[in-house]
Amino acid sequence: MGLIHRVLFAFVSGFSELLMVSADAHQMLYITVTGCDHPGAAFVLAIHLGLLGALWVCCRTRVKELRYERRLALSIRRRRTRYPDPSALMDMRIINTAAVPVLLGLLFKNLLPEGLKTAGWIALFLLLNSVVLYIPRLFSSGNKDSLSYTMFDGLLMGLFAALGIFPGISPLACLFSIGLLRGAEKKYSLELSLLILLPSTLGLIAVDAYGIAISGVALTALGFLGCVLGCVASFTGAYCAIRLLRYFCDRINTTCVAYYCGGLAVVQFLIYILIP
Repeated sequence: MGLIHRVLFAFVSGFSELLMVSADAHQMLYITVTGCDHPGAAFVLAIHLGLLGALWVCCRTRVKELRYERRLALSIRRRRTRYPDPSALMDMRIINTAAVPVLLGLLFKNLLPEGLKTAGWIALFLLLNSVVLYIPRLFSSGNKDSLSYTMFDGLLMGLFAALGIFPGISPLACLFSIGLLRGAEKKYSLELSLLILLPSTLGLIAVDAYGIAISGVALTALGFLGCVLGCVASFTGAYCAIRLLRYFCDRINTTCVAYYCGGLAVVQFLIYILIP
């Protein structure tokens, strides 16, 4: 895969991963259309680093607030300047609870049978992702915030997001939709979902790095340049996706993304039938 294809591949991966559609489906479609080979484990690590960077840049203000409240809660009472914010502390508990099953699901992703990574299966999983995004439209929206949320809500979000182990299902789509179904307002559900993905993506990067270390993959200068460009492209795509989600979050529902996933499922199914 040449440098231009690597950059485009990484941008599409980062953009689709954080736009509640499947990065795996878009990666497979890109490889099928262009005829390129998969770029390899080192490049996948670069894509995940770009995702983590975009999540951190977009969520760093809230992360710093949560860390400050956590330190304040752990400090000696007589030295506190004020009481910790209870909503921030509950957000921390929800994030920690939900991130565990999400991370476990992502860790076992590489253990999936190769038969589940074909275009036919991806088409089926894309349809499921479309249903996940469409279901919240059938129910009235809520106005829960962190003070009304519970750790059980966070656990449900994490368990359903673990379905991201299957290619074609977006963990972010599951997190966001289950958050809405549990009564959260759109903006809160989106921000909470992005925060949950931060530790999960960090854990995924650690697994990628470990796999590369034990396999002894050596990078050439051109390969290293491709990884750097891929990381930047993935960051750019993911950052644009987050900005779009935040902009349209309160303006439209996720129905349009659900329809897009359904259309992409049809394309993948046609590829499965027509291309041997």
